[in-house]
Amino acid sequence: MTALMNLHPFSDGNGRVGRLVFHWTLNRTRKAPALLPLSELSDLSRCGYLIRLRQAQYHGEWEPLLAYLVLVAQRFLDGRSVERWGAS
Repeated sequence: MTALMNLHPFSDGNGRVGRLVFHWTLNRTRKAPALLPLSELSDLSRCGYLIRLRQAQYHGEWEPLLAYLVLVAQRFLDGRSVERWGAS
Protein backbone atom coordinates (compact mmCIF):
# COMPACT_ATOMS: atom_id res chain seq x y z
CA MET A 1 0.00 0.00 0.00
CA THR A 2 2.82 2.41 0.81
CA ALA A 3 4.54 1.74 -2.49
CA LEU A 4 1.26 2.46 -4.24
CA MET A 5 1.00 5.76 -2.39
CA ASN A 6 4.40 6.79 -3.73
CA LEU A 7 3.63 5.71 -7.30
CA HIS A 8 0.19 7.27 -7.60
CA PRO A 9 0.46 9.79 -10.46
CA PHE A 10 -2.36 12.16 -9.54
CA SER A 11 -1.89 15.39 -7.60
CA ASP A 12 -5.31 15.20 -5.95
CA GLY A 13 -4.26 12.42 -3.61
CA ASN A 14 -4.30 8.66 -3.63
CA GLY A 15 -6.43 7.63 -0.70
CA ARG A 16 -9.25 6.05 -2.68
CA VAL A 17 -6.95 3.79 -4.66
CA GLY A 18 -5.00 2.83 -1.53
CA ARG A 19 -8.18 1.98 0.37
CA LEU A 20 -9.45 -0.05 -2.58
CA VAL A 21 -6.24 -2.09 -2.71
CA PHE A 22 -6.23 -2.50 1.09
CA HIS A 23 -9.81 -3.80 1.18
CA TRP A 24 -9.28 -6.05 -1.83
CA THR A 25 -6.25 -7.59 -0.09
CA LEU A 26 -8.14 -7.92 3.19
CA ASN A 27 -11.18 -9.56 1.61
CA ARG A 28 -9.83 -11.64 -1.25
CA THR A 29 -10.01 -14.89 0.76
CA ARG A 30 -12.83 -14.04 3.16
CA LYS A 31 -16.33 -15.45 2.82
CA ALA A 32 -17.91 -12.50 4.61
CA PRO A 33 -16.38 -9.21 3.47
CA ALA A 34 -15.05 -6.77 6.04
CA LEU A 35 -14.91 -3.03 5.61
CA LEU A 36 -12.70 -0.91 7.84
CA PRO A 37 -13.30 2.85 7.67
CA LEU A 38 -9.61 3.61 7.13
CA SER A 39 -9.94 7.27 6.25
CA GLU A 40 -12.04 8.06 9.31
CA LEU A 41 -9.81 6.05 11.61
CA SER A 42 -6.57 7.46 10.23
CA ASP A 43 -7.96 10.99 10.60
CA LEU A 44 -8.23 10.37 14.34
CA SER A 45 -4.49 9.94 14.59
CA ARG A 46 -3.19 11.43 11.37
CA CYS A 47 0.28 12.19 12.73
CA GLY A 48 0.71 8.68 14.09
CA TYR A 49 -0.22 7.20 10.72
CA LEU A 50 2.03 9.54 8.74
CA ILE A 51 5.03 8.97 11.01
CA ARG A 52 4.71 5.21 10.60
CA LEU A 53 4.13 5.53 6.86
CA ARG A 54 7.33 7.56 6.46
CA GLN A 55 9.29 5.06 8.57
CA ALA A 56 8.23 2.33 6.15
CA GLN A 57 8.85 4.40 3.03
CA TYR A 58 12.23 5.87 3.85
CA HIS A 59 13.78 3.48 6.37
CA GLY A 60 12.20 0.14 5.49
CA GLU A 61 10.74 -0.10 9.02
CA TRP A 62 7.43 -1.82 8.31
CA GLU A 63 6.61 -3.19 11.77
CA PRO A 64 5.38 0.13 13.25
CA LEU A 65 3.00 0.69 10.32
CA LEU A 66 1.68 -2.87 10.43
CA ALA A 67 1.22 -2.69 14.21
CA TYR A 68 -0.66 0.59 13.78
CA LEU A 69 -3.00 -0.90 11.18
CA VAL A 70 -3.61 -3.93 13.39
CA LEU A 71 -4.41 -1.65 16.36
CA VAL A 72 -6.85 0.40 14.28
CA ALA A 73 -8.54 -2.76 12.99
CA GLN A 74 -8.76 -4.28 16.48
CA ARG A 75 -10.30 -1.14 17.96
CA PHE A 76 -12.86 -1.01 15.18
CA LEU A 77 -13.71 -4.72 15.22
CA ASP A 78 -13.92 -4.82 19.02
CA GLY A 79 -16.45 -2.00 18.92
CA ARG A 80 -14.38 0.10 21.26
CA SER A 81 -14.44 3.82 20.86
CA VAL A 82 -11.50 5.06 18.88
CA GLU A 83 -9.97 8.08 20.54
CA ARG A 84 -7.04 10.18 19.53
CA TRP A 85 -3.84 8.29 20.16
CA GLY A 86 -0.38 9.39 19.12
CA ALA A 87 2.71 7.65 17.90
CA SER A 88 3.94 5.05 20.34
